[in-house]
Amino acid sequence: MRILLVEDDEIQGEAAQAGLSAMGHGIDWVRKAGDAEFALSSAQFDALVLDLHLPDRSGLEVLRDLRDQNLATPVLILSSQGQVDDRVTGLRMGADDYLPKPYDLDELEARLQALTRRAAQPCVTILHNGALQLDVARRQAMVEDRAIGLSAREYGLLRHFMRHVNWVFSRSELEEVLYGWSGDVESNAVEVFIYRLRRKLGKQWIETVHGLGYRMPHADP
Repeated sequence: MRILLVEDDEIQGEAAQAGLSAMGHGIDWVRKAGDAEFALSSAQFDALVLDLHLPDRSGLEVLRDLRDQNLATPVLILSSQGQVDDRVTGLRMGADDYLPKPYDLDELEARLQALTRRAAQPCVTILHNGALQLDVARRQAMVEDRAIGLSAREYGLLRHFMRHVNWVFSRSELEEVLYGWSGDVESNAVEVFIYRLRRKLGKQWIETVHGLGYRMPHADP
């Protein structure tokens, strides 16, 4: 799941980014409303986690503009315990859920999973490409009934390829999948994780498209 986190508090933002990344999600963390609007216009996200009190504009304004553009990205708003009026206003303006601060990261992730499940029509829990399967709910890969153990980032990268079979992704696009825009990216990170997936699954599952990037070719059932 690729998530846009809009949070100006440094400590809470770092904690949410680190925790959700460790759970296998791609996190783009921005601190201002203007940066959030630019990110939403430049990329697609599975969910938006939106703090209501930002230094340049209200999070409610970001939410209003998002819905005015008919963008259906699921939105979870964050608010302090006493901000009942803001939470009610946010839900009426099109937010899908809210979570009061301080919050538990496991609950945040569970709520985001629920939002994206409701948004998906239909909800696909097992991805298939020939003999390769990925159980999204259990985060379990299988090749010809052989279970494959995956790290959080290996899982996230494989899920991205399996959702976009035959699509070619550049190195920079795959870096965003692995780390998000605001993560520190090692120079050879993409190559390392591609190598690991090939070693575990088989080289045939991820092809190098010279000069362009990588793709997962379509496999016959």
